[in-house]
Amino acid sequence: EPDGASIETFSARVHHEEAGWLIDTFVAQGASIRYRERDSEEANPLWERLRACAPLLSSFAVAPEETVADGDEEADPSRLEAMARLARAIGARLSPGANLRLEDLSVVSHSDQGERRVLHELRSEARALPENRYRLEGAGRPGRGGRLAWNMTIDPDRLRAEGQVDLQRLPFVLLVPFLPTLP
Repeated sequence: EPDGASIETFSARVHHEEAGWLIDTFVAQGASIRYRERDSEEANPLWERLRACAPLLSSFAVAPEETVADGDEEADPSRLEAMARLARAIGARLSPGANLRLEDLSVVSHSDQGERRVLHELRSEARALPENRYRLEGAGRPGRGGRLAWNMTIDPDRLRAEGQVDLQRLPFVLLVPFLPTLP
């Protein structure tokens, strides 16, 4: 199988208001991400594609009045600001109390030596709270043991998060896509 991502099933409940279509619930089950392990010198195309999507998605989250002129130093917002804008854009499409769930996500790497489960049985839930805040809860199991869990409330407008994150024996490869590119 080639690199990529898939979802076995998903369902959504939406409704229409004057502001447009809003999401009440979204559930994705049996999601998987598969990528080929590369030598340290060789970039992984799947992770590179995911990284490339971040600026594109955050550009959709910029309101027209926030657009800045070419050459303006504020034209390149920090990653945290871009993430906050993306959260606001997604939040604008969520109904109050909306619930988004991901059930049974797995991450598998493959090489000439075979396949390796990097992460499995991941479940995650996000609930929209008042004042553009979100409750995030989830857990998963790294492929070679360990633990990954989180239970937190995030406030993108204030660039603030409160709660707990528990990482034990987490493969570094799961964190790499979220780290800045080093020269």
